[in-house]
Amino acid sequence: MAFKSGKILRMNKFIDPEDNRSLILKLDHGMMVGPIPSIPKLEQVIRDLKNYVDGIVISPGQVNKLIEHFKGKGSPALLVRADWTNLFRNEHFPFKPQKIEVVTVATAFDALTLGAYAIVSFFFVGYDDDEDEALNMNTIASLAREGEKLGIPLLVEAMPIGSRVTSTNYVECADLAMRMAIEAGADAVAVPYTGSIESFKQIVGAAKVPIFTLDFGNTKKDAIEIAYDAIEAGAVGMVISFKTLQKPNLITVLAKLRDIIHDKNRV
Repeated sequence: MAFKSGKILRMNKFIDPEDNRSLILKLDHGMMVGPIPSIPKLEQVIRDLKNYVDGIVISPGQVNKLIEHFKGKGSPALLVRADWTNLFRNEHFPFKPQKIEVVTVATAFDALTLGAYAIVSFFFVGYDDDEDEALNMNTIASLAREGEKLGIPLLVEAMPIGSRVTSTNYVECADLAMRMAIEAGADAVAVPYTGSIESFKQIVGAAKVPIFTLDFGNTKKDAIEIAYDAIEAGAVGMVISFKTLQKPNLITVLAKLRDIIHDKNRV
């Protein structure tokens, strides 16, 4: 039996039913790239930022340590990271990956027992080896099937990656990643910004599920500019990554993003 009502109720915790908008903060970076200098203590960051966002993504191993910040009326929704990747290790990391890998670290059942309102997973297109894309597809499809049985939504971050993706085919690749994620069973999809309101509107228009923008993509715009454009294109909101977390005036940035996304003083 598929518990559709469970998914609806859980999604309403991190996508505001009054305006159908959402701002989600990812704090799962430690599992993939290690600590960020600007975020020495995860608990303090959540304490400072939780009132500005609708949901926070953390790794499964951090849930029990941080659960106090997700309790009570008005607290952000807990979203649990389902997988690990080495994709985001850049030239500053001690060693660069020889091959992009994605592995599962939590099932939908794990997320549900941890108290999550959704499970979050990556889906990449553009791998050097098509078999890796197939394995990635199998992972999100399995999460989606399990989520249907348990009534827990799946949010997929669908991204074009690698040398096969260019500025010329970026929009097409982002659209493909989004469509494949939805076909696999994603209940919501986060896509990198494609560079213009018009191109992102194509992404949103082709989807039958809520579409988020990520805070990066085929653009030089910052998170605030991306959020404004994506909302104009019909996105429900933004998922904030460690790129924005490195900003020195983070609270100011989040306050502005919240106002843009929830249509408060959008000027």
